[in-house]
Amino acid sequence: MHLHIAGQSLLASDLFATLLKTGAPFTDYESYHPVAKISLPPRPVETENAKPNPWLTGVAGERTLIVRTNGGFRFEPRELEAKPGEALALVLENHDAIPHNLVLLKPDSIMRVGQAADRMISDPQAFANHYIPNMSDVLVHTSLVNPVASQTIHFKAPEQPGSYPFVCTFPGHWQAMQGVLLVK
Repeated sequence: MHLHIAGQSLLASDLFATLLKTGAPFTDYESYHPVAKISLPPRPVETENAKPNPWLTGVAGERTLIVRTNGGFRFEPRELEAKPGEALALVLENHDAIPHNLVLLKPDSIMRVGQAADRMISDPQAFANHYIPNMSDVLVHTSLVNPVASQTIHFKAPEQPGSYPFVCTFPGHWQAMQGVLLVK
């Protein structure tokens, strides 16, 4: 859910909330009357003041990896493989109705990065920074990718073999939206 708040005495601001499941409609009151509901298409995320992403340009000979979001707070596939130092083009295809990003992390850092991402919800610059925590645990990342859009980032896989987790750091998403890049 995206709520845009603006008024004479308030600065305009945006509130994003993730609703996983709602209860039955509350209709048990005297003045209740049904109202026809409408569905609006997703509003694209405004990124004109966003921090530039340093991984948007590629190099020759890259191997392409594709990760999709299809709703349900999941990456598909959840496991990718690469050789140490391999040149990669990673495509995040967002088929969901809300923005997502993909952030590749150092091993064993999901909890630190996820908690830092959740704390960003109160940072006025978080949206412009794509909800990417400014931490050394972050190796590479996409920007926030709008619904029904995609972004490709270009990087070399880590030289050290191991399991490198990736998550969506939009606040509240990282607990479910996880995957791993296996470098071997």
